[in-house]
Amino acid sequence: MMRSVYLKTLYQKRWMTLFWTLGVVAMVSFTLAFFPTLKNSGLGETFSQLPPQFAKLAGDSLSFSSIDGYIGEQLFGLRMPMMTIILAIVLFTGITATDEDRGTLASQLTLPISRSRLLLEKFLAATTILTIIHIAVGLGIVATLAGIHESVSLLRLIETIFGCWLLSLSWGSLTFLLGASTGVKSITIGITSYLIFQAYLVTSLVSSIDKLQSIEKASLFHYYQGGDIMRNGLHDWSLALLVLVTVVFTTIGLQVFQRRDVRN
Repeated sequence: MMRSVYLKTLYQKRWMTLFWTLGVVAMVSFTLAFFPTLKNSGLGETFSQLPPQFAKLAGDSLSFSSIDGYIGEQLFGLRMPMMTIILAIVLFTGITATDEDRGTLASQLTLPISRSRLLLEKFLAATTILTIIHIAVGLGIVATLAGIHESVSLLRLIETIFGCWLLSLSWGSLTFLLGASTGVKSITIGITSYLIFQAYLVTSLVSSIDKLQSIEKASLFHYYQGGDIMRNGLHDWSLALLVLVTVVFTTIGLQVFQRRDVRN
């Protein structure tokens, strides 16, 4: 029997990790496989004529003529972050509210370890799985690029994947906080999903609605800028705020959980 909650959580979620790994690699390969066709299609010039609010969703001309722009906008602009954020919600809800709904969390509290250590090890296990998926994304990109005879800066790719990982983890830490605080799966998923939708909506509209600029700074997507990282690298301390958010949400979640009654 595994004495480590961390290792046991990883073992319990091994099949989920495998299927998500295969899924994200397939999505990466499928998306990149179209680049050679789109590169010379002139599609980028068509999209460049779109209004800013739509161009943000579709991508500018570099999104189709440059492999850096294509990866940055078509993969890390929306597709990959949304997939990994969904994974983060599933993972961090699973280790808190879902386990409490099933009654397994109450039984785990009988283990000879503190509440905070129990939940922290589960948090680290979920973070590890999220990390494995992002590593798989990087490997899938490198392998597919070799197949289509394209290349990118490995440093820029690592920076972009790191940004995506950090964005997903920050939303995951919010999920963790809500799950540890309420112990109710529906509330945890519902509130997190609503906040993610509203945050992305505000960020996507800020380029065309000036009044949203002050509000948009509260959106975690404001500090991500995945496509820009791929083309220009990490050039400011925006991601530092995502680190701070993750630490604060996780710490509060652990503190609240220590004092809350857990349902059997």
